[in-house]
Amino acid sequence: MAQKRLVMRDIKTVLRLYFLGGVTSLRKLAQASDMSKSAIGACLQRAQASGLSSWDAVDALSEAALDARLYPVVVKPVTQCLRPLPDWSHVREELARRDHQVTLALLWTEYKAVHPDGYQYSQYAELYRRFERKLSVVLRHVHRPGEKVFVDYCDGLFLCDPLSGARVPTELFVGALGASSYTFAVATLSQSLPAWLDCHVRMFEFFGGVAALTVPDFSSSG
Repeated sequence: MAQKRLVMRDIKTVLRLYFLGGVTSLRKLAQASDMSKSAIGACLQRAQASGLSSWDAVDALSEAALDARLYPVVVKPVTQCLRPLPDWSHVREELARRDHQVTLALLWTEYKAVHPDGYQYSQYAELYRRFERKLSVVLRHVHRPGEKVFVDYCDGLFLCDPLSGARVPTELFVGALGASSYTFAVATLSQSLPAWLDCHVRMFEFFGGVAALTVPDFSSSG
């Protein structure tokens, strides 16, 4: 079992008693510092291994410097992955196909056909799950050109009534193609059903075709 690492304040107390007070008995150091003998022994061994042989050398170090001296960070060498990794972004796109004909097992079969020495299916699936967990928590869509248009209403500009001079609020209808973000907008006096339908007719004429619609959920709005 690894020895419990002491805080720097306790370590300095032990080293002061050892170097400056001449207390070399682990039992006496344990009694004086209220620490375990094993922890004190490990502390003294680290001090000796790091070249600290006097209290002056210890006292000259800050707590951070002493910590780095006694507990140096061991950087493990990075081992090169010899097995080829799939293009996880491509795998995700294939799994998102609308025909639902592609499975992770099928993509792994294709991967093994190209890389016979590649990962087995269980590890392949685990690596893909790790890739998914690293993705930002954002709903990701793959849009094909002309396939979808997203529509919504927002506050529009004010019109000026030519007779009364009053400011008349408008509702701005906005439609944007998913792939290109090519946008159509028109202002209406209301969000009534006739205005809503008329806006769509004008939008499709503007785009030169009809796409599948994705309409926002208005159930949460007032």
